[in-house]
Amino acid sequence: APFYVLLKGTTAVTGTFATVSGLPAGYSLSYAYDDDANGATPAVVALVAAPLSPYQTWAAGFPSLTDTLPASDPDSDGLSNFAEYALVQSPVVSDAASAYTTGRSGNFLTLAFDHPADASLRYEIEAKSDLAAATWTVVYTFDPFTTAGAASYTDTVDLTITPRRFLRLKVTQTP
Repeated sequence: APFYVLLKGTTAVTGTFATVSGLPAGYSLSYAYDDDANGATPAVVALVAAPLSPYQTWAAGFPSLTDTLPASDPDSDGLSNFAEYALVQSPVVSDAASAYTTGRSGNFLTLAFDHPADASLRYEIEAKSDLAAATWTVVYTFDPFTTAGAASYTDTVDLTITPRRFLRLKVTQTP
């Protein structure tokens, strides 16, 4: 995270500090900041930016992305920036068709997708047999992903018994 050294001495900074208000959004004041990762040098007083979230880090990897709001869709591919992040897609290239794959394994539907290493994301597979029905039913919830990779789901409903079956992937952010 970016930081700005406000006070640096040859020994540790000590004393009573006044209450500080009016700091820039996303910054805090640290009275014992290690600005050089060297425990032998004294700490400094610094204005320190909060660390970036995994989503913010991902968005920063696309310098041409000017609208980083999670709900925005700057590449107009039908996927919000949040969905692009959650499915490891590019927010600046119209690539919704490659966001996930569906198929069959014998008589069962499958759904596969890529995901980032972000345990705050919740991935659920929802299903229903009638698109006119109002609600979807959660049939599977993935454990949080702490490493990036690919995931897949094979439905448990046999298509020879229930020939009409629909799956969708729902991704939400947990607090």
